[in-house]
Amino acid sequence: MREEVFWWLELAKRDLERAKRAKEFEDKVSMVFWSQQAVEKALKALALAVKRDIPKTHSIRRLKEFI
Repeated sequence: MREEVFWWLELAKRDLERAKRAKEFEDKVSMVFWSQQAVEKALKALALAVKRDIPKTHSIRRLKEFI
């Protein structure tokens, strides 16, 4: 598997940890933001693993449809 896939997954994990910390502080805005970022980056990793390409988008819906 391409190294770039693991890079995107690591970024997604970091964002998920940020979302968990925001939840601990009851910061809902940050929690939602970092959760969205984690999902987007995880989907980009999956797209690279499956399709070997990533569309230039921040839309979770478009990433899901691409995969």
